[in-house]
Amino acid sequence: PMGRTEWIARLPFASMAGSGYFAIFLTGFYALVLVVLVSRRPVGLLRPALGLAGLFAICLLLGSVEYDRAQLTVTMLDVGQGQCVYAESKGVTALYDCGGEDDPAVTAASYLRSIGRFSLDILILSHYDKDHAGGVPELLETVPVDCLYLPEPADESGLQAEILAAAEKAGTAVSFVTTDLTLSFGSAVLSVYAPVRAEEGNNGSVSVHWRSGDFDVLLTGDMDADAEADLLSAHGLSSIEVLAAGH
Repeated sequence: PMGRTEWIARLPFASMAGSGYFAIFLTGFYALVLVVLVSRRPVGLLRPALGLAGLFAICLLLGSVEYDRAQLTVTMLDVGQGQCVYAESKGVTALYDCGGEDDPAVTAASYLRSIGRFSLDILILSHYDKDHAGGVPELLETVPVDCLYLPEPADESGLQAEILAAAEKAGTAVSFVTTDLTLSFGSAVLSVYAPVRAEEGNNGSVSVHWRSGDFDVLLTGDMDADAEADLLSAHGLSSIEVLAAGH
């Protein structure tokens, strides 16, 4: 069963398998099988096949619309030791970081396909440690990304240069986060905070803050407690519902 579940999860629109729409499809499938079995006249395969295909397409469409209806969804992808966070609001899509030990680019691309998404509007990097950005070059090769936001100071490992080369090859627009940005994000608001400290590495992380009504999500990369305190003070962040804790 576990192997079958993992195989299904790799399929496009696999998220439908966990929804009520899949139950609707199975009901229609078994109903058609029953009709074929009890029919006294020969039943060709063309009409049942077309009927199933049509029902499947409708279920896929309805399953995809569920994501479009949500005010804000935030999903932490399992990449092992690392971070890769997907967010969406009214069809606008974003990924914060893409690094980890378990093929983060493959994990992100597979997840996007499973919910019927084949591109990203926004990709934001906190900093250049491999557990946060190591999968970005491969992701840019496989998933179209409109705009990439990243810290300006280059890292010693050369990962920034590799990412910039991949972005140029993919035709992805690049913006260095040197000042705070406020971006429209569907029915939500996305704030991209420039590093509060002029440092390379953890405390030089770019942070993101999604707001939808009175629901707030804050991701701070790998900043330590003192740097996070500076961030909260600088932006008057006094009430956050969801915080992804670094390290």
